[in-house]
Amino acid sequence: MQKQYPFETVAVCVLPNHIHAIWTLPPDDADYSLLRRLIKTKFSAYSPHTKNLGAVLDYP
Repeated sequence: MQKQYPFETVAVCVLPNHIHAIWTLPPDDADYSLLRRLIKTKFSAYSPHTKNLGAVLDYP
């Protein structure tokens, strides 16, 4: 995913019912909603603690 959608993770805070993240996107890319959706999907799929966590990365 990093090669197809380059970004830098500045900070991440994983809480029991959601996650906060700060990313730096390339100057010509402002589509953070796609990145958020992709990371949310992968995070939920690979973490055993994310059952029923609809709030993961669901912030404006």
